[in-house]
Amino acid sequence: MNKHIILVHTGFYDHNKKGFTLLEILLAIFIFSILVTSVFGSFNFILKNVNGLKDIMEIHDMGSRCIQRMVLDLESIHVTPQTIYETHKSRDISDPHPVKGGPRISGSYSNPALMFSSHAHLPFYGHGGTGVAEIVYYMEKTTYNDGRLKRSDRLFSDTAFEPSETDPVVCDSVASLSFSFFDCEGNKSDYWDSNSGEFSFSTPSAIGIYLEIEGKSGIYPFKTLVSLPVVRNKIEK
Repeated sequence: MNKHIILVHTGFYDHNKKGFTLLEILLAIFIFSILVTSVFGSFNFILKNVNGLKDIMEIHDMGSRCIQRMVLDLESIHVTPQTIYETHKSRDISDPHPVKGGPRISGSYSNPALMFSSHAHLPFYGHGGTGVAEIVYYMEKTTYNDGRLKRSDRLFSDTAFEPSETDPVVCDSVASLSFSFFDCEGNKSDYWDSNSGEFSFSTPSAIGIYLEIEGKSGIYPFKTLVSLPVVRNKIEK
C-alpha cells in the first residue's frame, strides 16, 4: 500500500505587516491626480500669460526711464535771474530761457507740452557742443488712440520751436500726459508761462508729471513731483 505524505502548511497571518487596501490606493491616486492637475493648470496659466507679463515689464521699464529723463532735465533747469530778467524786460528783450507748459505750447488742449532751458543737453545726430539747451517735451498723436512723447533739444536758435520728425521718441503708447505747476505759495495750475504777467513773470517752484502708458493688458500710470533747484520770484508791476 502506497503511503502518501500530505504536507499541510500551517502558516499564520501577521497582523503587524498590513498592506494597502484598495480604498487607500484609490484615495492616493485621487489625491495625486488633483496635484498633477493643479501643477499643469498653473503651468498652462503661466504660459498663456507670459506675453502679458512681458508687456507689463516693458511698459514699466519704458515709463520709468521716461520719468527719470524728465526729472534729470528739470533738476538741471536754467532760469534767467530776476535782476537780469527785469533789465531785459525794461529793454523789451524777450527772455531766452522761459518756462512754459500746458496747451499754450502745442496749441492743442489734447497734446500738452513742456518747455524750459536746461544744462542736461544731449547731443544727437552728430550735433555736439555743451551749454544751456532749450528742451521741449511734447505729444505727437499716432494713427491709434494713443500718442508718442518726443523730446526736442536745441542749444541755441533764433527760430521758434517747431516739432520735427528727427526729435527722439522717449515714450511710446502714451494714453495721456499732463503737467501741474506750483508757485512758491503752493498754488496749483495746469499751465504756466514765465513771460506772462498772469504769473507775475515768475517761474514755478515745482512741476508735477502724470503719464499714462497703454499696453495690451491695460493702462499704467506713472507720476512724480519735481522741486526745481532755482526759482525766479514774482516781479511786481
